[in-house]
Amino acid sequence: MSSTTRIPAVEVTGPFGAVVKAVARRKLGLVPDSLGVMWQHRPVMMDMMSFGGKTEKWHELDLGLSTLATMAAAATVGCSFCLDCSDSWIMPISGRLAA
Repeated sequence: MSSTTRIPAVEVTGPFGAVVKAVARRKLGLVPDSLGVMWQHRPVMMDMMSFGGKTEKWHELDLGLSTLATMAAAATVGCSFCLDCSDSWIMPISGRLAA
């Protein structure tokens, strides 16, 4: 998988950029490279963040199945970042410990 994106990343700047980076660090432990790509179109980025926040509140799906589905989707699309982060932030959030 290529490590470059079709849309070049830009520097996330300004007061709002600082807030977005702080939230990303708090939730993920780091600022993902894709934030610079999403920063090119802020309304889309905000909609994606809003939808992501809403889906975190859903509790109808079993947590183990949710974790498995997340990791399977990441493996299917080849997202190494997602697979690497699954042990560090998906499992602790779901209450599961990495084996």
